[in-house]
Parts: sequence; structure tokens; C-alpha cells
Amino acid sequence: MTPTRSWTGPALLAAALALSVTPAAGQPAGFEALGGVWHENDWVSIEIGPEVVTTITPDSRWVMDPASCPNAFEHQFQARTRADFMEFFGLDSSDPYGGLIDDDGASINDQVLAAWPAGDGTVNTLWSYCAAELHGGSLYFLDDNGGLTAVRYGDGIAELVTFSRDVPPPSHDSLSFYQREEVQTALQRLGHYGGAIDGIFGPGTEAAIMAYQKSVGEEATGILTRQQLDGLLYGP
Repeated sequence: MTPTRSWTGPALLAAALALSVTPAAGQPAGFEALGGVWHENDWVSIEIGPEVVTTITPDSRWVMDPASCPNAFEHQFQARTRADFMEFFGLDSSDPYGGLIDDDGASINDQVLAAWPAGDGTVNTLWSYCAAELHGGSLYFLDDNGGLTAVRYGDGIAELVTFSRDVPPPSHDSLSFYQREEVQTALQRLGHYGGAIDGIFGPGTEAAIMAYQKSVGEEATGILTRQQLDGLLYGP
């Protein structure tokens, strides 16, 4: 099966909820290992169920189901081999322009293949696809370290995303370039930052974030939590 080539819109914002895996009656084989809540970062999580995938943020839950994906919806558990995986994403093609590229146009075929578990055995996967105003698909599978990996894909553009059962510590890695510029602009407006608005979080930006955290009575870590980010950008 070849995934529909449509935009995947993987800019997910965030939250961390610790929920247990509750197997459902009649669930597909392999669901228990894949199912339940997985954390992408300290503020975005997904919950994989037998029939839907739910994106969890601090103030919302978005369910990918036929109602929210009126143009097309797929939620398919399937055991795949490495060869199946390569065929699914066109990684077995001799076409130099085949396979997967990131939003800069660079091939990520090697990264994707490296993330797939070693060996030639089958791996339980979930293909989750939604076509609404935005179109996107993700193929989820367990990696060799017991974590969850997703290939988010659409319209020839893809990215690798990793998930954990445990909530990761706060990180700026999930912020987009635009969000980083917004943070620097807000810190500058508050008088904490005097550097360039370049989206690069160097020592100057880190010091400004620490100053902001101190000003609101929080621990000065230099890394914004989701709540601190919202407060900085949108006010209390």
C-alpha cells in the first residue's frame, strides 16, 4: 500500500499526561505494545486506541476519527517486514528522487531505515491517516529501544518523531523557527534580551529566559515549560 501523498502538517503543540494502557476487547494483535499514551515532548502527547489516535495538549484533545477526517480516514494495524516498510514509503525504488525528503528537500531515507528495528522479522505498526482541511499520515512502530517512532508523511515531505512512555524533560527542540523568534521578541519587549531576533537560542537567549523565569518566580533553568511559553507569548 502506498500512502496518499498529501501535506502532513506535523506542527503539534503539547502536553504531558500519564495514562495507563487499557487493552480493549477484540483489539488487534500487537495493540497492547503500541497502544496507550506516548509523549512526544513535555507538552504534546498522543493516545493510540484500537480505532482512533488522539492528540493531547494542555487545553485540548483532538481525536483523529471519521468525523474529524471527513474526506478520508485510515487506522490500520499491520505486521510489516523491512521489505514491506521500504515498499510502503518507496524506499526500494531506484529513482534517485524516490523515497522520503524533509522540508528542506534533503533525503531522510537513511534515517528512516536506521530507525526501523534490526532484522528481517515482522514489526507491528499502525498507519493513521486523516484527510480534512489538512491531510497527514503517520506510520507508528516500536523501535529497538522500546520507544515509539513515527514517520510523519505527506506530499513527499516527511519527518521522524520519537515518543516515550515517560514525560521527557522540557526542551526547546520542539519549537519552530518562528516560535523561537517570537520568544526572542517577547523577551526583548520585556527588557530581558538585547540580541538579534534570529531564532537561534544561544547563551544570550538562555540568559534572557532565565531572567524571565526569575521575574515570574519560577526556577531559572533556561528552558521554558509550556506554561511559561504561553505566559511569555500570550500573557498570564
